[in-house]
Amino acid sequence: MQQEQGEAEPEAFGILPENWEAAQAFFACATQWYRDRAGTLSGLRYSALQLVIQHYQCADPDDAFRRAQVMETAVVEQSRRMSPKS
Repeated sequence: MQQEQGEAEPEAFGILPENWEAAQAFFACATQWYRDRAGTLSGLRYSALQLVIQHYQCADPDDAFRRAQVMETAVVEQSRRMSPKS
């Protein structure tokens, strides 16, 4: 697909090997977010995250869960910063 003129190219980012399993589980939960009344992301559905971690057979499920929570916190904080102020 060709970039439209004037559109910024998406920013690439790396994932450290120790975060790979947690990142895969986190991205697989992209549709599993709770939202507040304003529509701002407020947290992941942990039951879905646990199911994905189990399905992916993560080597250390507890570690993958904690690492995914760190990612969740960053997304929630960014979502709050970007939401319109009431």
